[in-house]
Amino acid sequence: MKKILLFAVSFLVGIYLFLPYDLLYSRALGSLTQRVRVPLAYDISDASALKVVFSDVSVGSGRGTLELEDVVLRITPIGYVFNGMLGRITTPGVEVQVFKKDGLFDLVFDIVNFRNRMLGDASLTLKGHVLVGEDQIKSGKIDLLVKNFKVPASGSEILLKEVSGSGDIDNGRLMIKELTVKGPVDLRATGTVLLNHKAPEMSMLDISVKYKMGALQGSQKLKGTLKSALASMNALTALPASP
Repeated sequence: MKKILLFAVSFLVGIYLFLPYDLLYSRALGSLTQRVRVPLAYDISDASALKVVFSDVSVGSGRGTLELEDVVLRITPIGYVFNGMLGRITTPGVEVQVFKKDGLFDLVFDIVNFRNRMLGDASLTLKGHVLVGEDQIKSGKIDLLVKNFKVPASGSEILLKEVSGSGDIDNGRLMIKELTVKGPVDLRATGTVLLNHKAPEMSMLDISVKYKMGALQGSQKLKGTLKSALASMNALTALPASP
């Protein structure tokens, strides 16, 4: 009996020490990115049963590529057995906790003054959570604050001094409680967004916007895709301000 126990323990220790964890993590991420169709590139600098460090990470493509130096994933195995925390993802300024909840994944994020080359001089603060399934975001709550963000418009750039807002998500639909933009045009918006996580620019909007630019004030209804709404806002900012 002792020999059997010793063999079993030695076998388990051998598996723990010598499994090709880097290959296992790569295959798991490959399967995930195939389902969500998001380009992902990375190197694995350290890998074990409970922790993996990804370096030189890039998410997305083109001008919208998010680049990160080191992303650390820590795994909590007991969470796979019971409804609990599965793991924690961290990179400077970002912490995302992943929970298992009724067969879905609950992502709880705490992002404070996050800065990145993609954001330029801007800083991002984002707090809340989203409950996700295989095909959509089910529910959640978010609070957003972005400062000094430049967006392309009419061949130049527009500086948005501050973008802040909050909203709730129900069955894939984001209900905006209030969204405030301070820049060349000051905006206040409420409404709903039907989220498209595979192609965010094709998310469907139904939003009421009040704007002010100098002495010019008015309101506008935005319906259609996020891509078309951004084009409308670019056209609005191109208008000369009234003296």
